[in-house]
Amino acid sequence: MSQTYDAIVLGGGAWGSAAAQHLATRKRRLLCIDRFTPPHTHGSTHGHSRLINSNAETSSHNLPLIKRSYELWRELERASGVDLLHQVGYLFVGSPGSKRMERSLDSYGSEAVPHEVLSGSEIGRRFPQFHLRPDEVGIFDPDAARLDPEACVAAALELAARNGAVFRFDEPVVDWTSGESKVEVVTSRGRYQAEKLVIALGAWTPQLAKLALPLWVERQVTVWYEHHEQALSGFSFPAEPPATSVYGVPEEGGKIKVARHHGGPPTDPDSVSPVTEADVEAIRNVISERVPLLTELTATATCMYTNSPDFQYVVGPHPTFDGVVILAGGSGRGFHQAQVIGEYAADWVDGRARPDFDWLSMNRFAETEPVSSEKRP
Repeated sequence: MSQTYDAIVLGGGAWGSAAAQHLATRKRRLLCIDRFTPPHTHGSTHGHSRLINSNAETSSHNLPLIKRSYELWRELERASGVDLLHQVGYLFVGSPGSKRMERSLDSYGSEAVPHEVLSGSEIGRRFPQFHLRPDEVGIFDPDAARLDPEACVAAALELAARNGAVFRFDEPVVDWTSGESKVEVVTSRGRYQAEKLVIALGAWTPQLAKLALPLWVERQVTVWYEHHEQALSGFSFPAEPPATSVYGVPEEGGKIKVARHHGGPPTDPDSVSPVTEADVEAIRNVISERVPLLTELTATATCMYTNSPDFQYVVGPHPTFDGVVILAGGSGRGFHQAQVIGEYAADWVDGRARPDFDWLSMNRFAETEPVSSEKRP
């Protein structure tokens, strides 16, 4: 052990790489540890595309974070010289008066975010590739963009390395301790000390948080279709059960990623079951009705959501150990706000208050036991 770092980041995925980037660019002595070599396909940060948009459907508190996320992604583009945001637009469909639609209308209207509220007939004229039911309307977000998760993580880590960050990849964490003035991390290969510890382990957070957070890991299935519609935007349609939806993100090369948003079974992050024909059929049934031009399915994959009971992030200082902060509970929306989460982690290490994150503190949970199956969607 040759030095004590200012901070150690556990995890090099979406949130960990962003935390490493922001800390290193502030010239903090930074060590980032990951059990794999990021970007990789073992967690939640893979699959070639993520959609960033201004729909703060889950909470109006999200909107300032989303707006800041756009700014920070652009800053990373300029610093890295890599194009990361690719404007595709996004059509969000729902029934008038539904909770899904009312929350979305409120989030777009409350901050005058550019958007259009479209009737079913207007959508039919402008987006004939989509099929709406008679009572449905939509919100179109023209500024919505695709992010490539692998390219984003690589850009963040490269910028961190350029600013002196040290990496220990393919090195599983065994344990960590927190004392009065330092933290120590024990891995399969050594021991490392720092003043602060940032835990950004995604689906593996419950194993190493030393805290009974009410998180559960959900298996998700993604498929890819070929398409030949140049104007095909991102989309989201309600699906069964009502707590879920099916979305699509156009990619380069005439492909579009399609997946269900929630509705997957609980899973162990170390043994995620492979895609089945039933998984594919569940998505195909929705797409055949909603986007009938998509017929040529070309690939499938799995990933994971790490969910909190209210489907908001769990971000804040560890309630028991000083010098430790937890970034967890992406709940299926965490990637597009990775940059602002990373900025929060760097601010926390620097001792800067971020009251805009107070609502995400783990103290909001009255219970501390893992969420039961009855509370899962």
